Amino acid sequence: MIASSAEELRPRYVKRFQTPVHCELISRVSCGDTVVDRERISGLPDGGVADCMAMYTVKGGKIKRMQLLWKAAE
Repeated sequence: MIASSAEELRPRYVKRFQTPVHCELISRVSCGDTVVDRERISGLPDGGVADCMAMYTVKGGKIKRMQLLWKAAE
């Protein structure tokens, strides 16, 4: 686990978003209170591009849990 709170994630995201980042939503699947997005992220530091799968648990209209899987795009 990288972080368990927004405060722990903030330093990572500050670095990640120092360049203009673009996220393209490729697909979305939902089942009950779980949503899974497939995304392509571009504009990462050093011109990086990544494939990402984001899984969210939503309760009462708010994200209660988020998991991200990243892989450098080929």
